[in-house]
Amino acid sequence: MSLTIGNKLYRTAVIQHIQSVKEISEIEAIKIFLRYYQHVKRHWGHGPNVEDFAEKIIKLDELVNKLKREQTKDSSLSP
Repeated sequence: MSLTIGNKLYRTAVIQHIQSVKEISEIEAIKIFLRYYQHVKRHWGHGPNVEDFAEKIIKLDELVNKLKREQTKDSSLSP
């Protein structure tokens, strides 16, 4: 898959926004970005501006983490 300059700049800006909003390291922001990028891109494309695209990734990450916590909590309550 070849990256155009525009796509690379867009991705970098999304990662920077994730890093800024979540107040995390660049490495952690990249991990979150890579975990959800294809799913969000498949649904939304690059239509949303950088901030909106990053917010979609952040919300997806928060939802997945919440579900994992609930699942862990439920499994710890089982006999």
